[in-house]
Amino acid sequence: YRFDDYTAHYVKIEEVIRGNDVMGIIMDVTEEFIERQRIENERDVDVLTGLYNRRGLEGRLQRMFADPDQLRHGAMLMFDADGLKDINDRYGHEYGDIYLRRIAEAIANFGARRHMAARYGGDEFVLFLYGYDSEQELNEDVRRLEKLQDIMVQLDRNISVPLRFSFGYETTEHGENYSEILRQADVKMYASKRRRKSVL
Repeated sequence: YRFDDYTAHYVKIEEVIRGNDVMGIIMDVTEEFIERQRIENERDVDVLTGLYNRRGLEGRLQRMFADPDQLRHGAMLMFDADGLKDINDRYGHEYGDIYLRRIAEAIANFGARRHMAARYGGDEFVLFLYGYDSEQELNEDVRRLEKLQDIMVQLDRNISVPLRFSFGYETTEHGENYSEILRQADVKMYASKRRRKSVL
């Protein structure tokens, strides 16, 4: 409920019956609601990147996979940051954190219509694409993600580095269990990482 043009308030309405009288009690629960949202946000969101954390991602995947119709054509992509140790060693961990944020931004904002992004832990990220009308449309977006590899990003005004990551993916057509799809994407990501190491 909005009391003025600037502040949203949340109220709880309870009905109390005393004899033949019925009364309504309105309580302002704004602070309680905001605190609950803050706790949930801290629990489910990664502080460094602003993406979902592992808990936040898996909770949402569990709910989505309980209703497979909304998935349609989808894919789970697992990413691993390449070159993070080199950046930490050369510029310091503060710049390593910036590098991870740049990867998070690239993954989360690359333009897919329906997606969910998370920092899965350390230098690993997950992107879940879903709701595509066809496998062809899905594959087009996966190919566009490949082009994000090795683009130059700014760590500060004087430092630019290539954005490097390895990734693997598995489509939702290969199972209805999100944990297994994540596991398969992880296996393919590490295979990609080994190939990239042999080339770089």
